[in-house]
Amino acid sequence: MEQRRRLVKRAQKGDEEAFITLMQHYESTLYGGALRMLRHEADVADVMQETVLLAYTKLHTLRDAEFLHTWLYRIMLNECHRLIRKRERETNVNGIIKETAVNDAYHLELDEAIHALAPMYREVVTLRYVMELTTREIADVLGTPEGTIKARLSRAREQLKQTYYRQERESV
Repeated sequence: MEQRRRLVKRAQKGDEEAFITLMQHYESTLYGGALRMLRHEADVADVMQETVLLAYTKLHTLRDAEFLHTWLYRIMLNECHRLIRKRERETNVNGIIKETAVNDAYHLELDEAIHALAPMYREVVTLRYVMELTTREIADVLGTPEGTIKARLSRAREQLKQTYYRQERESV
């Protein structure tokens, strides 16, 4: 943690290598979260590019290096939401939603079930199980009470269970 704090301080002073090291550390987690939210590789690439750019230009606003991960996740989530809003406007015009092909049927079913969740549930599921944030960290990222996060996770898990059992019955 102390090493990361030093890297943040160096990056805030303009050390590009320190910034690159920090981004490499968080890249796969941010990418996984964006992919779960957006489901399209091209969209994820756009979000990742914007996230890194914003993080680089706004790193001086980060007050405490301890919160770098939640700060980065918040940037990524904001960019995902921005792109989702843009895509929804486009979808309303042409009425078509393209699905990403997934080789593994189980992952496809799980991905579809998660995508079918209401956005507030999909968001907390992604943060908890893809990005592996604690409920406290999720609460900090979203600016929502921890109890609300726990309730959303519980409801999301219940909806996922119901979807799973319904699919099981339909396949028999």
